Amino acid sequence: SRDRKELSLNEQKREQWQKSFDKQRLAIENARRKYRGEKPLADIEALRDQERERALDPESETDSLKKDPYIKESGEILGDLMDLMNKPIVAKED
Repeated sequence: SRDRKELSLNEQKREQWQKSFDKQRLAIENARRKYRGEKPLADIEALRDQERERALDPESETDSLKKDPYIKESGEILGDLMDLMNKPIVAKED
């Protein structure tokens, strides 16, 4: 999570946090899949496998994310923002 400001040195606490985080990620993905009429994923390993496939073949047309216009448009907006942030901003004198 991006809001996380610290990391425990205790391995058990880190593993507990990771399990909780993975459970939350799986629930979000399965809710998205249910909304789209797709079969839910069985476990976090299935989600990780899916993410690996997306990373190895980002242009795959079989990925259901390609069919989602909101995700596609969000990516376009993000790309535009990144382009704007890389351009120097110069203030004009009156």
